Amino acid sequence: MKQKIAHAGKLMAWILAGGVAALFPSVFAALPENPGPSAYEQHLQENRIKVEKLMREKKIQKADVVSFAVTPVSDLMRLADVFPEDGQLNSPVMITLAGTEFEPGSFQLYALKDLKNVVLKTSDLKSEEGDVIPKENLDLKVVKIWYQNGNRWTSYFADVGLALCPELLLNDEDMILVDTKNPANYARIQTEDGTRYEWISAPFELETGTFDPMQKGFQDADELQPVDLKAGEFKQFFLTVHVPAGQKGGIYSGFVEVAASDGKLLTEIPVRVRVLPFDLPMPKAYRELDRPFLSSMMGGGSSMEEMLRIYGGDRELAEKMLREHYRNLKEHNLFYPFFPQTPEMFTWMREMGFPLDTVFGKNFLLWFGRNSGGRLTFDNYMTAKKAARRTHDFYMENLGHSNIIAMYGDEPGAAFVTTHRGFNKYYMEYGIKFGTSGHDVLFYKQAYVQNI
Repeated sequence: MKQKIAHAGKLMAWILAGGVAALFPSVFAALPENPGPSAYEQHLQENRIKVEKLMREKKIQKADVVSFAVTPVSDLMRLADVFPEDGQLNSPVMITLAGTEFEPGSFQLYALKDLKNVVLKTSDLKSEEGDVIPKENLDLKVVKIWYQNGNRWTSYFADVGLALCPELLLNDEDMILVDTKNPANYARIQTEDGTRYEWISAPFELETGTFDPMQKGFQDADELQPVDLKAGEFKQFFLTVHVPAGQKGGIYSGFVEVAASDGKLLTEIPVRVRVLPFDLPMPKAYRELDRPFLSSMMGGGSSMEEMLRIYGGDRELAEKMLREHYRNLKEHNLFYPFFPQTPEMFTWMREMGFPLDTVFGKNFLLWFGRNSGGRLTFDNYMTAKKAARRTHDFYMENLGHSNIIAMYGDEPGAAFVTTHRGFNKYYMEYGIKFGTSGHDVLFYKQAYVQNI
């Protein structure tokens, strides 16, 4: 059955690719293609010539592995056969950050011969004054190259097939198996009965509900596992450093040790971290530095009920994973996430250190529709008025304030916004605001009709 679906997926991708590419030839001409076997081998040969030339220039006479310090976030898709034009051979990974901040650096390893089970380990970072950032604050991950839609990271629209994309950070690269001969991704599932790989390459619309990413047995390792290096290919790694609050400013030095499976040292990659003499403040608005910048993400929240369902009723594990989920959001500057509005969750969010001075909350308001504009009825307005009071009372009881941004409408048109603005005053009397997602055009039209 999987093979049949795989063939159908390829046929569908081929049909879509031909049709869409014919309509927009200039767009798809600009996207890199998956190289064929001969082109791939040619790239490897060309890259080896470049690497060996750089090694001679740096007087590196013999090495099984060399490294390239590269920019962690770049327009360049760092595929295995793509030479890092911005890379610096055997140079330090340089990172600058303030206290409480998380900041990545990156490097690529290039092997001159096949190497199995290569082990990478980080060291403590130390300053000349003897201050230390412990290695537990360094998170090293391999960048997995796997198949995404034909646009890779350039867009999620117009999916025309599968293309290799370097964007999945893993501790265990074998968690995902990539078949480049018959393009496909497979997820590793480890159970008491053994290990199996489940095909995960179908578009969601083609095959729904067949893979559960939260299932037991499909999970990453707690720390970076040994990796395989293939001769002539580049493999990228992300090194994220976290500086604790109050860390003394200065230059901290350490290294990433790269060793063969038998313990032989292959190379050491220097790491230089400049810690600024202050803790990172909360984000502020660009033009008004006394006003907070509220960062959030729709759909990013989760609840204890959801975690209990996922983890089979194991409350201890569910609570652990729920806290891990929100810790991860906070470390990525999502300080104001959407989360279930319950007294228990308010308590948890306080305990985890989230600011609750402003909350993206619910408004108890019924959905009136009117997507294309129109007029609200008297009953609509009375419902909105009662809902405004209920919203106010709920947040005053649970938070002690009503500085709430209630969401109503997802990318609505100006007609929708104009129609529904009439009941805003009921909420504004309590200090409650409305938020919606949209583009600049919507913002300007909304601002105009609201006399902002």
